[in-house]
Amino acid sequence: MTPEPFFGYDRLEVSPGQQAFVAWPEKALPDLVYLQPGGDSPGYLQELRLQNLDHLDLDRLQQVAVKASRPKL
Repeated sequence: MTPEPFFGYDRLEVSPGQQAFVAWPEKALPDLVYLQPGGDSPGYLQELRLQNLDHLDLDRLQQVAVKASRPKL
């Protein structure tokens, strides 16, 4: 069974009467790693120059990776 990929988002109002799904940072990062060829390589990850990593919820990040059930993550 394929895991459900549409999770880890909040529906936010972006303008009056208009809403958008916005990914949690803990979901956006694994999505990027998974979808980018070579996205799990140390060199690629260093090139991202990620900031504010101390704001990531590491438990949530791990839960997202486990739920995705993909070896790359």
